[in-house]
Parts: sequence; C-alpha cells; structure tokens
Amino acid sequence: EPSVCSTTCGDGILAGTEACDDLNTTSLDGCSDVCLVEAGYSCAGEPSACSTVCGDGILAGTEQCDDFNAAPLDGCSDVCLVEAGYSCTGEPSACSTVCGDGILAGTEACDDLNTTPLDGCSDVCLVEAGYSCAGAPSTCSTTCGDGILAGTEQCDDLNTAPLDGCSDTCLVEAGYSCAGAPSSCSAVCGDGILVGAESCDDFNVTPLDGCSDACVIEPGFVCMGAPSACVAICGDGIVTATELCDDFNAVPGDGCSACTPDPGYVCAGQPSSCSTVCGDGIVAGTEECDDGNPTNGDGCSTSCTANTGESCADPLVMSQATTAGGVHTWFIPAGSVTTADGAFTCDTSGSGTDVVIHYTKTSPDLAGGGNLLHIKADTSETATAYYLNVEVLGGACSAPSGTELKCLWYKHDWDTFLDVPAGDYYIWVAKNVVTNPFPATTVTIEEIPAADAEGEGCFAPYTIASAIYTPPAVQGEPHTWTLPPSINSFDMGATWGEPGSISCDNTEPYGDIHGVDAVIAFDKLSATSVLKVDVQNLDPTLSTSDLNVEVLSACDPAGPMTTSRTCRADGDVFSVTAPSPAGPVYVWVTTEATSEEFDGAQVQITEIFPGLGESWPTAEPIASGTTALAPTSAMRLDAPSCFPAVENVHWYAYTLSSDAAVISTPGAGVVGVYGADGQQLACVTDASVSPVGLPLGPGATIYIAVTSPTLLASISITDVPYSGVLGPGADLGITFPTSALTDYGMTVGASEIYLGGTTKVFSFPKTGNATALEFGAAQGLTTTHLGYDLAFGGGALFSVDSTTSTSASRLFRIFDGATWGPTAWDLVPTYPASSPSHAITYDGSILLMATRRTTTNANFYSFPVGASSSPTLLGTNAGVWYVVGIAADDTFIYVAGNGTLGEGVYRLERANIAVAPVKIASLDIDTLSGAIEVDADVAPVNLYVRDALGDVHAVVQPGGPGTAHIGVISSLGTTNDYAMTFDKATGRLYLFETETDSTGVIRELQ
Repeated sequence: EPSVCSTTCGDGILAGTEACDDLNTTSLDGCSDVCLVEAGYSCAGEPSACSTVCGDGILAGTEQCDDFNAAPLDGCSDVCLVEAGYSCTGEPSACSTVCGDGILAGTEACDDLNTTPLDGCSDVCLVEAGYSCAGAPSTCSTTCGDGILAGTEQCDDLNTAPLDGCSDTCLVEAGYSCAGAPSSCSAVCGDGILVGAESCDDFNVTPLDGCSDACVIEPGFVCMGAPSACVAICGDGIVTATELCDDFNAVPGDGCSACTPDPGYVCAGQPSSCSTVCGDGIVAGTEECDDGNPTNGDGCSTSCTANTGESCADPLVMSQATTAGGVHTWFIPAGSVTTADGAFTCDTSGSGTDVVIHYTKTSPDLAGGGNLLHIKADTSETATAYYLNVEVLGGACSAPSGTELKCLWYKHDWDTFLDVPAGDYYIWVAKNVVTNPFPATTVTIEEIPAADAEGEGCFAPYTIASAIYTPPAVQGEPHTWTLPPSINSFDMGATWGEPGSISCDNTEPYGDIHGVDAVIAFDKLSATSVLKVDVQNLDPTLSTSDLNVEVLSACDPAGPMTTSRTCRADGDVFSVTAPSPAGPVYVWVTTEATSEEFDGAQVQITEIFPGLGESWPTAEPIASGTTALAPTSAMRLDAPSCFPAVENVHWYAYTLSSDAAVISTPGAGVVGVYGADGQQLACVTDASVSPVGLPLGPGATIYIAVTSPTLLASISITDVPYSGVLGPGADLGITFPTSALTDYGMTVGASEIYLGGTTKVFSFPKTGNATALEFGAAQGLTTTHLGYDLAFGGGALFSVDSTTSTSASRLFRIFDGATWGPTAWDLVPTYPASSPSHAITYDGSILLMATRRTTTNANFYSFPVGASSSPTLLGTNAGVWYVVGIAADDTFIYVAGNGTLGEGVYRLERANIAVAPVKIASLDIDTLSGAIEVDADVAPVNLYVRDALGDVHAVVQPGGPGTAHIGVISSLGTTNDYAMTFDKATGRLYLFETETDSTGVIRELQ
C-alpha cells in the first residue's frame, strides 16, 4: 500500500506541509502541534525557531501586547511589551495609561501615584488648574500668582509681589483679607496692623482719634507704630479733638503754646487766631500791662498799653513802679522815650528826649510832721552825651501851670530832696544833649525823714552832733567835719543862679552854675573872733573835680536877710576868713561843675582872733590919696592868688567915695584886692604898670592886701567918677537865621547894627526884637572880602580881610547903603610883608586901618569913605604890634594889642604916629580880635575894650588928663566872644555873648 507518509511534527525537521517544526509539539510557542506557524509568529530554520511578530496585532508568545505597530511610547513597545504606565488589552492591543500608578505615560500630564482629584493631578492624570506638576510619580504644587486659587493657597492675586495682601506664597498677609480668584485683597482697618494703603491702624475704627475708620491719618495728627499711636500735630494750624488751639506754629508765648491757649489769651478758628484779653489781669502778648480793669489813667489803658512817660497826657505813674520798703522804682529802657516835652528852664542850651513821672506824696512837709520827698535819677551811661537833666514840678505837669521846685542839669546821676506838702508832683528826666537816644535810666522816689538826708540841705545841716564831726582836741584847734562822698544833691536853691547858688562861682562858660552841695551849721561863740574856714578836697584824683565854699549868715542863700561872709570858687584847697557876729553861720561846700562827682571833703572851722590888719575882716582903714605902708601882720590869712607862698599878709580897708577907684603903687610889689564878700577882685605883681581899677560905686568897701613886710613904700588910691555904660545890659531880642558863633567885627549905622565873621554878615535893627538878615556868598561875599572887623562910615559898610599879601586888596566896601556886594577900596596897595590887618575904624570922616604884625611894629593907613583909593600911610609905630582893635578921636588913635609894655590898650598921637605910645590899660588881649570903641569922635569921656575873656573894660578920659582904667564894667562873654560896638548917637554899647545862651545874644548896655 502506498505509503502514507506523514511528517513527523516535532522532530525538528521541516517536512511536508510543516510550516515549522520547533522540535516539539507544544502549541502556543509559535509552531503548533501540527507544525503550523501559529498566528502572531514567524518561524524559520530547522528545528524552527519561532518568534512572535510584534506589531501584527496578534498577541502571541511572550507578547504582553500587540497594538498592530512597533512604535514605542504608545503603551505597547516595539517588542510588544506593555510600557510602564500603560495597560493593554485585546488584539490588536488597545493600550492606555494607568493613571495613579505614579508613572507619567502617554497623554498623562501628571501621575501622582493616585487618582485623587484636587491635589494638582486629577483622576485622569491631568494637571489641575492652579497647579504645576513635575516628576514621576508627579509632585504637584499650586502656581502662586496665576490668579487661580488652588491647593493650600489662601489667595492668588495674579502676582507674586509681597505686601499687597497676598504673599509670594499665596498666603493672606497679616492685616489683609482676600477673596475671589484672582484674589482681591484689602487691608483690614482696625486690626492694629499697618498695611497697604493704611497710613495708620490704631486697633479700632473709631474716627476723630487720629486714625479714621478707613485707617487714614486724620488732619492734624501724626501716627506711628502698629497698632498706631496717634497724637495731634501742634503747630500745623489744625485744631484736633485733643487740642484747644493751633496757630500754625510751635512758638511759645504767642497765645497758643503746646496747642493750649496761653494765660491771658483767647483763641478761635483754624489756624487759630489768638488775641490777648485786656483787663483780665494777665500781661500777655503785646500788652504792656494788664491791671485787671478796663480803666484809663491808672497806668494801664483800656488797650493794655502802659503809660510811656512821653508827655503830661501819658506820664508814668506809681502803679507802674516796683515798690519795696516804701521806695518806688521805675526803670526806663534805653530809647523808650523819643520826644522832648519838658521845660528844663535851667538848661538854656536845650535838652533832649525826656520822660515824666507822676508821683503823689502822701506825707505832709517837715513842718507838718511829715517827710522829705527824695528823688533819684541815675543812668549807667557815664559818657557826657548821656548826662541827665532833672526837673520837678508841683501841682501840674507842665510849665507854667506847675510850680518849678527843682531844675538840675548835666550829670549822669542826681539826687534831690524836697520839703514839700502832700500832693501831686511831676518828675521830668531828660537827656541833657539833644542828639543820641535816651539812655537806660532808673528813677527812685521815696518819702524819708530829714535825718536820712543830713547835710544835704537846710532841713538837716551837719552840726557838731553829726557822726562825721570831730571836736577840737584842745581849745583853739579846729572843729572838723569829714563830708562823705554820698552827697549828691543840689539844695542851695530851686536851680542855679544867684542868690540860690555859690555867689562867687562865675567860672566860664556857665557862670554861677555849679554842682552838688552840702551845708554845715556852726555856732560862732565870740562876737570879736573871726572865722577861719579850711576846706580840703578828698577826691583821690584831684584833677577830676574842684570845690567851692561860701560862708553865709543864714542857711538859705536866697533868704532876704542872708549875706555872704566869704566865698571862694574852683579849687581843691581853701583857707579863708570870714567876719561874723556871734551866733549861727552856715558853710556851704559844692562841686564846681554840675557833672563833677563829690568824692568827699574835709571842712575845718576855727574861731581866731587876728589883730589889726591881720585879716581882711580886721583890715586897717586907709584914706584916698597916697598912704605910706608899714605892715605889721604876723599872720597869713586869705592870701591872694598871686602872693608868694610863705609870706604874711597885711590888710587895708578903703571905702569908695565915687563911682570907681584906681589903685597904684610906686613900683613893683604884689597887691591883692578883695570885695566886701571876701572874694578876690584883683591880684597884680606891679600896680605901677598895671593899676587896679574897680567900678564898684560909692560906698563900696574894698580890702587891699600887701605882703608883710612889703617891697612897697606906699599905695595910692584915686576915686574916679564914671558916667559910662554898665553891664549886664538887656537882651536885644535878635534871632539869627544860621549860626552867629564866629562873631568878630561889629559896627553900627544909622538904624542898623552889623555883625560879621569871616564868611557872612548879619544885619538887624537897633530897636531889636527881630530876626537878623544874613549876607554872604549869595551876595558875592567870601573869605576874600571878610575878616575880623567891620566899620560903618559915610552910609556904607566896610570890612577888612586878613590876607598877608603885600599887593592884594584887603579893605572892601561890602554895602553901599543900597546894595550888598564887594568893592575893593584900597587900590594898588603896597603893604609890608607878614603884616595882615585885623582892625579898622571910622573916626567920623575917614577910615583908619592898622596892620597886625606879630612883632616889631604896626603900620597905620587912612582911606576916604566916598571913593576907593590907594592907602595913605599915616606912619609906623615901633612901640606896638599885634594890633587887633583900633579906635580914634580927633587927636589920638587907640589900639588893642601888644607892645613894649605888654598887652593892653595903647594911645598914639595922630599928629606923629611914630612917637612912643602911652599904655592906658593893662589887660589880656585876644590874638584875633580885640574890639575897642570911644564914646565920641572928639574928646571922648570913655573908652571901652573887650579882653580875651570876653569882659568889657572901661577907660575914663582915654585922651587925658586923668586917664584911668577902672576895670570890668560887663563880664558877660566867653573866650570865644569878640564882637562889640558903641553907638555914639545914642550912647549905647552893644555886644555879642554866648555866656547866657550858647546860640548867642545881642546885649544893649546903657
């Protein structure tokens, strides 16, 4: 039989229909049990090696999957293994990721090893909104700043910027609350946390406490810290709940301080406007005072301005003073008063700004058992520009309604003591000088017993009971008082000026004005004794002060029965004698000038018993004519100023029987003359050359001193009648438009008087009471035409210039009777070298001019008044020079100047100028100008000449016979006063003086 052949499947031999033979008949290994290639396999070789065909969609062999492709990363790998993170099922295999297995596969955006949603990776392995995931297993975290609120995010505000409420980790920041996605965050006001736009957070939402309910700093506050502490800003102009005021500043004392009204203020508005409350008793702001009432006139007005003391309408009053122990004190600050309202009649030169105080004295006067009114004014400014004047008026504030009780001037500190009744008194204090501001000044007023002002005045003079008194050790020695430097008041009178002051203090420029004073009362025991008074200035620097001393019969110098026993002025040491009956005498000691401080003095009073001629009170009488001298005095009392230092003094007494007396001696020898008041009138070393003339009037007694022994054999006294003018004369009442202080030349016309200097000329009527007319540069008059003298003649006014040119004109007509202007009057002159001219005169027909050469000689010239001409030389005199004044009559020329016999007045013969001159008066002549006048053009009776001190002397019968220089007939004038003229038509003499008024006065003597 045919073989039936069959392959042996499993033998490893590929035969027949075997598609494979894998040496086994095991199925499912790629080659089946019938040796067919199983689906999903491919077999090759013998025995067959079968392997699955990955990608054929058939799941075979060891294939875990077959997804019909061999592409990896789709869940079934290229070797048909299930890729990590996948699961595959079916044929062909369908593979899908396994979400939650921690493997990131396929389309998985994440796989966080779980399928729990909302943890960032969803249950389908997608990244949830608001997260980001990374790694496998996936780690997911929220994305802060994406605006999605996720996971543990408390907020997400679409940014990662901190401090906006949602932090950079999407946590709600302290102080915020957040809501929504994206989150909207806002500060939580009132939580005490300062965040965001909050400018404050004070842990509450209460307004008006500095931090508002919206956590904004309220106006007027400043807040700091968290929780915020808020305080009001004082000074920002906003009044907050805790402030009572706010005036936009932090300046204290302006009404609102520390935002509380200052005492005395009320404040209103924002910013606060604060104003004082006048009348509340609190001095505040611009208030100068506040006396708690709205009444005027009590020192503080209704507008709370203090009385300024500027005027009588606004005096300082007692309520404005500080008071301690009964002493009222006012302090007047520097410059606080600016007007001058007081009278101050004692200061003729005018005073500056002043203050007035109204004081009411409550105690009666001393006679009524009361007290003195003590006033003291003091400034620490000791420069003279700030010296004070003090005036006290009673009853009314201003003159003439008020009574002037005291007037003092020119000292930096003043005391005054007034014995006045109770009543109203007004104390004026002024700066002495018109310029400069008022100095800081203290004024004190008190009412004191007289004993507290001992020695200051007649109310309590020093006596032998005073503490400053030392009695004599033995009889005949002096009684001694040591006056203290505390003396600081003037009490001789209401003000200076005789009789209420030292009668012999006539020192220029203020005459009898002196300083503070003290008085001693002494009981003279013997009717036959003479008082010897010695005074020693105790000022350690004697050059800073001088003293005066006067012995009076009664304490009050102005008393109707008071007489001066003796008087001395302007010295540091005095030794004087005084006649006096038994009983009280009063010794006044003063400083010589108002400005001088009293630094103490020693006063010694001794009763002595001099013999005949040993003192002026016991002087030896002599008669007129010539008396042989045989002095016997063994004492040296009241030695005149020009006497030798050690010689004894013998005194003679003479009583005038006529208007004047002239004392002369046969040769050299000192002669002194005292008046009846014990004051020295003259002292000369040679009365044969300089006879002493004294125009004292009939009945006047003079006391003549010579040394004992003396060089003089005799002394001659001649009584001289005098009918000329006498001082002081009357004020003519002329006012000058500008300063007239450079007065030199003066002359008189028919109705006008002319006064000139080197730059201008004044004209004023003889009748006076007018303002002078001034002529100068406007009329062409300059220093070329004006000089030191004027003359009026022929209806024209002439001046002389002081040029030293030998060929230039020096004589000019400056007024022709109608027109002012210079015309040269000395044509083609030829003058000697170094010989200016300072003097011209008119003798009734021609002009006369002299040269002022300083040595050797003087030339004299004449000129007509009707027309200019060349000078006519009258002659040269070698006995005179330095001619500064000239006068003439028909026979003589009289000159004031120097010469062979010294300074004085010389007489020259007109007929022979060269003849030796005759000296008719010895006196000091100024070197610039020496006015000299005769009272007639023919045979003059009197000649007048002004000396270097400004005094006017008279010479009787200047042309002889009986020529006599009778001395000073007017003492008004200073060393700067030169001008004088005589009106022959009226017999009156005119002069310019600044002694009584520093601006100048024209005086008329007749």
